[in-house]
Amino acid sequence: MTETTWAIQEKQPQLYTMMDRVLKANRVGHAYIFEGMSGAGQIDLVKYIAAYFVCQADNKPCGHCQRCRRIQSEDYPDLIHVKPEGQSLKIDQIRGIKQKLTISALESDYKFFVIEQAETMTTQAANSLLKFIEEPYPNMFIFLLTANKDALLPTILSRCQILHFQQLNPSQFEVTLKEVGMGDQMARVLSHLTNDITKAQEMANDELFNQQMKQIVRWLELLIIRDPRAFTIIQTQLIKLTKDREDTLRGLELMGLAWHDLLVMKLNESQYLANDMLSDELIYPQQKAKWTPLLPKLTIADIAKGVYLVNHTQRMIQQQVTVQGALEYFVLAWWKKD
Repeated sequence: MTETTWAIQEKQPQLYTMMDRVLKANRVGHAYIFEGMSGAGQIDLVKYIAAYFVCQADNKPCGHCQRCRRIQSEDYPDLIHVKPEGQSLKIDQIRGIKQKLTISALESDYKFFVIEQAETMTTQAANSLLKFIEEPYPNMFIFLLTANKDALLPTILSRCQILHFQQLNPSQFEVTLKEVGMGDQMARVLSHLTNDITKAQEMANDELFNQQMKQIVRWLELLIIRDPRAFTIIQTQLIKLTKDREDTLRGLELMGLAWHDLLVMKLNESQYLANDMLSDELIYPQQKAKWTPLLPKLTIADIAKGVYLVNHTQRMIQQQVTVQGALEYFVLAWWKKD
């Protein structure tokens, strides 16, 4: 039987190696804080730890037995997830955990509790959880997942083992987004905008963001062919698709990703014109056929100027220049001959 590769091995190889040693040395703590951006492998490490304890094979965790497979698919009754209700984790939710602590595990001798977005616990909830951490039940483990450990009570921090999860690189995060059902193109773009799976899912489901992504591409194309509509589209489309300055900054990030693709294509212009190469290096690969005819209109200096203006325009907006004024400056500055 082939050896199973657990997701945590690829996402966080150093943490995987460390925890594997801890498990084999029987030195696992009962309470952990996993700090890092959502989707960086925290759930994957929990699954690996849980599978190690409940696996029915000699070479644990095998990844093939029924318990391992059910843990991997998150269909295991003794692996319990708790998420915020609304904006916070409330005391009644923690009381619910404490009630389950008194009930024996259903399928093995072990139970595992995963508290997601632990930084949202109310003070009352955190204090209620503290008693379990201070007086743990045998064969029961708790994992607090958070993007900001400093938002947790000092008393909880001092009683848990803390592991920091490094951000995934874009290629790794793209795979993670696809694993949760995101389409290929959206996963590719969002993996370059954020490293937080929750934020990525929110953007993917945001109709304004989807429209913004389309209009930014259209704006770029009008800009390159020096169409006057590149100026008017700012007021008629782009501003209407932003709720605040953060949305505008995000739109400029999308523009920056498009300039990246044009640079890759320009540097490999002869190859692109000849065949279907290097699509894996593009963030908008579906635009390749449409953008290829634009390449003769661009020099490397033009593209570099576009990248510079993206950064400069972002700084203007951060310095409270009006959004419309900053975007109009972008158009006029790029059109201006040096």
